[in-house]
Amino acid sequence: MRFAVVGCGYIAPRYLETLGDHPGLELVGVTDRRPERAEALAGRHRTKVFAGTEELLADPEADSVRGVIPSGQNPFKMWRIEAGGRMVPLLSEGLREPYNMPRQELPATFWQTGQIDVIRPRTILEQRSMSGRHILADQMGYLAARLPEYSRAG
Repeated sequence: MRFAVVGCGYIAPRYLETLGDHPGLELVGVTDRRPERAEALAGRHRTKVFAGTEELLADPEADSVRGVIPSGQNPFKMWRIEAGGRMVPLLSEGLREPYNMPRQELPATFWQTGQIDVIRPRTILEQRSMSGRHILADQMGYLAARLPEYSRAG
């Protein structure tokens, strides 16, 4: 999954420290209302600095931006119960018994918060989709919800 970080303050650097543990994730850029924070974080991770969310959304490859946070539970460890009480893994996608694997070896998963959903009109009209195929992630919504003082910081 390709993603960008909106907000490079307190928590973003900590999330990105673990980026190497998640080969399925690709950081495509960062933005912050304080350019010096975005530049510092981009320098550490060799990525692009977007001037703001407008420029981020100007990325022609992005169909939408969704607010996400790291999930507390991994769906590879979840089950469905079928008729008769038989348990069936919710997901297994190419992994042998992922429910028995250490969580650190499982793909990173994120929970969609709904705090930000930005969708290009062409995605709705041409792809007939509310998200498209190329979805960028915004992890800043987590801070605003959990740390009200951060959302008021200048």
